[in-house]
Amino acid sequence: FLPLTLLTGVTGVFFRSLALTMAVALLTSLVLALTFTPVLAERFVKVKGADNHEELGRVMKILIKPYESLLRFSLRHRLVILIVCFLTLAGSYILYRNLGSEFLPSFDEGAFVLDYIAPAGTSLEETDRVLKHVEELLKETPEVESYSRRTGLQLGLSITEPNTGDFLVKLKSDRARSTATVIDDLRGEIENSEPSLEVEFVGILSDLVGDLTSSPEPIEIKIFSEDKKALHAKAEEVESVIKDINGVVDTNAGVIVSGPAVTFKIDPMKAANFGVTASDVSNAVETAMNGTPVSSILHQGRSITVRVTLPENVRRSIDVLQSLPIRSSSGNSFRLDQIATIEYDKGQTEVDRDGLRQTVGVTARITSTDLGSAISSIKSELAAKVKLPAGMTIEYGGLFAEQQSSFRELALALVLAILLVFLVLLVEFRSFTHPIAIVAGAVLALGGVLLALF
Repeated sequence: FLPLTLLTGVTGVFFRSLALTMAVALLTSLVLALTFTPVLAERFVKVKGADNHEELGRVMKILIKPYESLLRFSLRHRLVILIVCFLTLAGSYILYRNLGSEFLPSFDEGAFVLDYIAPAGTSLEETDRVLKHVEELLKETPEVESYSRRTGLQLGLSITEPNTGDFLVKLKSDRARSTATVIDDLRGEIENSEPSLEVEFVGILSDLVGDLTSSPEPIEIKIFSEDKKALHAKAEEVESVIKDINGVVDTNAGVIVSGPAVTFKIDPMKAANFGVTASDVSNAVETAMNGTPVSSILHQGRSITVRVTLPENVRRSIDVLQSLPIRSSSGNSFRLDQIATIEYDKGQTEVDRDGLRQTVGVTARITSTDLGSAISSIKSELAAKVKLPAGMTIEYGGLFAEQQSSFRELALALVLAILLVFLVLLVEFRSFTHPIAIVAGAVLALGGVLLALF
């Protein structure tokens, strides 16, 4: 069990605990075998005759007899046994190739997290209005016991926008339907009634593991390119392809729009003529849009800041904002549009880099399938339907990357464990033949494990 301590990440946390538990159990068993078991044998095991220990009881005879027959047949037909062993290995490989694979086994937790994203730039009030309808859908679901909602916040550690948040939903213990079935129905209802709301459903443990591994999504297709426009277009194309794959749900193109923006472009020559700087204009616009703190009042034990600002109808109109009066330090008064032009951008996209390379991560989750099968389907579909331009590359991240890394480490741990066991047997038997036979039998036993999983 020592090689299991070499594992890293979340997998290492799980398996190091297992290795410690098994090692302590084996050491305890050894102490009991050397001390307590002989005492019990002396007290309860009665030997009538000197040769009686060689006789077998009725149950042991029933078990030993077919084993002896099989052993004699095996020793007489060694070639047949070797052929059977090779066929077992071949069958094990076929079973392995047809088995699904997951980073963590799926199970019914009786609860889930519903993450949502409203359109970029949506106010807190509008987001709240839309989500009240989602709350009604949750209340109408008979399996839902309780829920809580965060708007403008999430269960993760990062800062989020007013148009994002999540629900934490707990289901009844005596429900008739599984969590996966409830999620599938809710997903369909929300997508049909609130098409502008992007939602994704996450298990509690999966959500926590995703935060710990910095890979919150099971499927993450990283697209790299220095051409931002082409990168966003290809991300949309990849999402449209994978969303039609059976079992792939909650797809997201990964192009994060941070909301609308108003850009003030100041003409330095005109500003100098009026005796103001860009900083003066910025302070005036900041006061008009967000207000300037001038005082504070105490209300119900809380300090509330008092700001001086323009009326809301002025702040919400670019045409009115253009005529904003500005006064210079010399006393000159002029309008904002006399020294600056105002441009409105409906949505600015965030720029992410991975290893200094500009990237967009197309993400998705899975239902009614396993992670390995879903990735295989995605790879084949993208190879057939998506053509990458020169300089653009694709990599697979998310929990799939964590899974592949864990599998490699587990395979190394398995090989090291077999070698260590072989060394112990080699010292014990002082020959190679016995250890080879014993270890070969243990390796062949993996075929039974794979068959049971299948």
